[in-house]
Amino acid sequence: MQRSSSALIPAARPVMETYVRRLGETMCLGVFLRGCVLFIDKVVGDDTLSVIGPRLGARYEAHAFASGRLLLADRPPAATEQQLRARPLRVRTTRAPVDVDDLMRQLEEIRRTGVSFDQGETVQDVGCAATGIRGPHGEVIASLSISAPMRRFAQHEPQLVVAVRGAAVQVAERLRASEHPAGWRVQDAAAAPPA
Repeated sequence: MQRSSSALIPAARPVMETYVRRLGETMCLGVFLRGCVLFIDKVVGDDTLSVIGPRLGARYEAHAFASGRLLLADRPPAATEQQLRARPLRVRTTRAPVDVDDLMRQLEEIRRTGVSFDQGETVQDVGCAATGIRGPHGEVIASLSISAPMRRFAQHEPQLVVAVRGAAVQVAERLRASEHPAGWRVQDAAAAPPA
């Protein structure tokens, strides 16, 4: 299940733009769709060496991205493990998780901390922190991430984590305050158009 993107994007975009202007790093908004992470919006940083981020509208294997692992961590663990064991984990770099047991331990840590990290697992030399935008019942309705070249990410990781967490809270508050007809209505992700 996912939040209607017709309300999610307008609530998230101004918050993302504010943080990108302040920090200069790229932010992405993702939702869970049929076992994948679907990136529905992004704001690219303005630094000369900014991360471009994933292609919008494309679905990616959830385990391969910080945003996807964050979304997987909010799913029932037994069902997630069964899904992950159903076929070999495809990897994007040599740092990517390839063992389901290791990945399940990562998901448990993400559940505990509320933050998922990517340190070159998706794209070599790119760091990322993702956290969840929470719905009215505490469920994760979307992921919000911030990415930077690895050197800058490592230097500023604590500030970037605080920023992405703060941005996610602001987006959730904007959604609660919105008078959008969709309100907090949840729609079936399977009904979303394919990427």
